[in-house]
Amino acid sequence: MTSHETERRTAEPAPTGLPPAPRVLVIKPSSLGDIVQALPVLGAIREAWPRAHGAWLGFDRVAALPEGRPELDARLVLDRKGVRAGRSV
Repeated sequence: MTSHETERRTAEPAPTGLPPAPRVLVIKPSSLGDIVQALPVLGAIREAWPRAHGAWLGFDRVAALPEGRPELDARLVLDRKGVRAGRSV
């Protein structure tokens, strides 16, 4: 990414029409590559909405990946076996 692209991204205002402290849920249940690529989104959300409540939803086998991220307020874990068996979540 060039410095021009970085400046353009940080200069864009946050989307309007949302409350000052929206609740944001990032859903990445299982794909390791998708999870790793989505981690920077947490920082972008926190930058756009510093007072937002940010949560992450994922299956138990990958739930530790976003653990300890300062941008997250909550981490929700799905039991993969229960979901596959059709049990209520």
